This record gives sequence, structure tokens and C-alpha cells, in this order.
Amino acid sequence: MKKFSLKSFITGAVLASALMIPVMSLAAGTQTVEAVLGKIKLIINGSTVSGETLLYNGTTYVPVRSVADAIGADVSYDAGTYTATLKTSSSSTYWANKVYIPVTEGDIGTDKLVISNVTPSDFNFEFLSDNNVIIKGTANISDNYAVCNVSDIYGLTFEIHGDEITVAETGKSQLFPGTSATFVHKTAMNTASNPSASAGTEENTYTDFKAGNYSSGSSASAKTLIITEVTASTFKYQVIAANGTDVVTEGTATITSKGKAECKFADNYTISFTNSKNNVIELKESTQKLFPSGKITFYTI
Repeated sequence: MKKFSLKSFITGAVLASALMIPVMSLAAGTQTVEAVLGKIKLIINGSTVSGETLLYNGTTYVPVRSVADAIGADVSYDAGTYTATLKTSSSSTYWANKVYIPVTEGDIGTDKLVISNVTPSDFNFEFLSDNNVIIKGTANISDNYAVCNVSDIYGLTFEIHGDEITVAETGKSQLFPGTSATFVHKTAMNTASNPSASAGTEENTYTDFKAGNYSSGSSASAKTLIITEVTASTFKYQVIAANGTDVVTEGTATITSKGKAECKFADNYTISFTNSKNNVIELKESTQKLFPSGKITFYTI
């Protein structure tokens, strides 16, 4: 335990912990408090945030600059009003420090995509196979696209929609059949729907439908798939438009087999559901009416 000047700490720009991080402000004047330094470690999106932490009255404070760097935000400070301002770039917030796994069919040359050190302008990436790095580099961000020229004759382009990333190769294909592959964020198995799974276990294959919200990664006309009232044989669903309110389609789907379900509206129109890797759910129309190419993919939120 050591004495600490709260004024000097906040003047250096301080951000409190938790997901909604409150900022303390002080009028002119010095207040001395008893606090604990360095006890709390802060991790954001899997990356440890650098900078000294302060534990005071059950609340943890960390430097704004360190947190801003971790989330790819710009930070400014107004000394006259004791105000720290964080602003995230619309492009950097698309990309997250996460591990992604492929959902593309075929024997591709990688089983993980790891994105780290995201800033408003770029991020680091690694493609791994059995935890061995195959290709790594830094991709430059432009809105929901990013580009990396790995060499003079080989490059990679990234396109992101939520947690779904399509990676295309420029030059001779080295990793993917057809020169491109799609990856999704790796999530933990839902143990409530899978009693045999141990808590925290991560799996690559899912066979049961689970209640919850799923986000679209490939359509401007639909944003969210909501699954409710799951039983051994049916579940209810809604597909919500990109405006967040309008219902694109809804109904009750019949589970026909493990990871397979369908909702039949008419003899000539059916929507089928396929639950594949990482709780990735594909909706496919028997006749195209709602989705581009007659199908759309959703992933866990």
C-alpha cells in the first residue's frame, strides 16, 4: 500500500475498469488517497493492456492511452475541463483481436487465423496449422477491407462482415482451394445445450441448434437470426432486417436430423437450416426470394 496523488493520476488521463468504464474527474485541488498499484491486470480482446493500474475503493483505474491503443481508438485530453475523450474509428472496430477458424469446405492449408494489435489503420495477422505459423504479416485497413502484400508476387486481402472474414489470395494460391476462404470467430460450446461438454470447452463442430442471437455475415437485407423455444424437434426463428426492427422472415423450423432443420411455407418454397462449425448457421432458400444467391450465413454474437 502506498500513497498516491489522485489528481496527478487523472491529469495523466485515467479510465476505470469493467466494460462500461467510468472516468473520474476532479476540480482544482489535490486529494491524497490510499490505493493499491499494479494489483489488477487488464485484458481486452485477449491482449494484456500495458500501463500501471490503480485499485481504489473497489474500482480499478488504468491509463486512457493504454486502453485506447488496445481498442484502436484515438484519445484526446482537455486540461481546462479535465476531460478525456476516446473516439473509435469505424473501420478499426470491425476488426477484433480474436482467433478465427475456417468454415470453407475443402482441405485448406490453415486451421486458424489470429488477428492482433488492431489499430485504426492496420492489424497483425497469423495463419496457423497445428499451431505452426504458415504466413504472418500486417494488413492495412480500408473500411471493411484490409490488404497485405506478403511478397512481390503474393498478397492477401481481407473482407470482414461482423465476425465473418473472407480472405482472398493474390498471386499463386498457397492456402485456399479456389484462392479464398471464409473464417469465423471461434466461440465456446454452449454447455447448457450440450451437457456432455465440460465448461469452457471449445469445439469446432456443432450438431444441435441453440437458442440465441446470430449475426449475418453476408447480406445487406438481413442482420440478425433469433432462435427461441428450442425443443428436440422444433425451434422458432426470426430473421431481422439490417435496420434492426423489420422482420424479413419468421416461422417454426422442424429439426430433421442433427444440425439440419427446415421451415416449409409452401410446396414450392422452403427455408432450410444447417448448423455447422462454431455455431455457424446457414439458411438456404429452395427458391430465391429473400437472400442473395438464395442463402445467407449467420454466426454467434
